[in-house]
Amino acid sequence: MDDPFELPPDVLKRVPLFAEIQKVLSWSGGPVNWDLARQIAVSIAAGDAPGQAVSEQDHADVAEQVRVAELWLTDAVAMPTPTHLVKARAATQADWAEHATSAFAELVDPVAAKVVRAMGEQEGGQPTELGGAIDAGMIAQALGQLAPMFMAIQAGTTLGSLAREVTGAIAAPYQGVLIDYTTPWPRISMLGEVLKAFQAADYDALGRLSDEDWQSQVSDKEMRHKFGKAHSTGDKIAWAFEALVEP
Repeated sequence: MDDPFELPPDVLKRVPLFAEIQKVLSWSGGPVNWDLARQIAVSIAAGDAPGQAVSEQDHADVAEQVRVAELWLTDAVAMPTPTHLVKARAATQADWAEHATSAFAELVDPVAAKVVRAMGEQEGGQPTELGGAIDAGMIAQALGQLAPMFMAIQAGTTLGSLAREVTGAIAAPYQGVLIDYTTPWPRISMLGEVLKAFQAADYDALGRLSDEDWQSQVSDKEMRHKFGKAHSTGDKIAWAFEALVEP
């Protein structure tokens, strides 16, 4: 190496910083560098808080609650039970962000490809102040290397921020009431709660209640109107649970 200022050909690969830059600029997997986008999204989503592991019990609890919600929704909208059940799993903010970079790639890539294509469509040279012209091929080559990185920064920042918004709390307001989803969730029996509400000994005792007895503790006009559709004892138990326990 005659020139003392000439760098060895492989020096950039041996220096970690330069190696990372080279890795980013050499991306050839599409209009968005999803490796970089994933790192940015996970970093933003995780923030400074220490990572919290998700246990198998967490997965089981979430899956059970989603299944209960599906059954309730199917009954509420009078639709047949779906043949395909949603597979739900618990996830941290970082987990959600990492998965989102794969799930949203199908939507983001076509848009990003159009943006990159528009940036690269340069006809002829662009005049400069020095009177020369910038070679269109050089511009296209530079944009081809930099565009996936810029798109990755935008996609990663958006998905990382979105992860913090959609998974940032375990309590949510519903009809003016703040519902806390912190585990463990209480397990209650519909029949047991209704028996306590009417101080009844068993199911048969509930069956002997008059319509006036059933409605005696309910003042809400809408719920009293709904009672007219409850014909069997089972229907009345479900009605009482909604009117007296769920609120």
